[in-house]
Amino acid sequence: MQTERFTVRNVKCNGCVTTIRKNLLALSGIDFVEVTLSAPSPGSPTESSRGSTVAVQGLELSREVITKRLAELGYPVLG
Repeated sequence: MQTERFTVRNVKCNGCVTTIRKNLLALSGIDFVEVTLSAPSPGSPTESSRGSTVAVQGLELSREVITKRLAELGYPVLG
């Protein structure tokens, strides 16, 4: 089992978490997705400058495919 972690932008609520989980689990080889919302930055109640964490587990994961899918969903990977 392989684990990949991503720091992403624009994750603001549990609806975002559900969207990410549902869409990544639909990709081949992904067995588990966990999204951790980050605390808001001071002065920005809805979005953290640090981003939220997405952890993906499965066999033969492709960072490129996952990064592309996250961007398509509106959650670009930082860094």
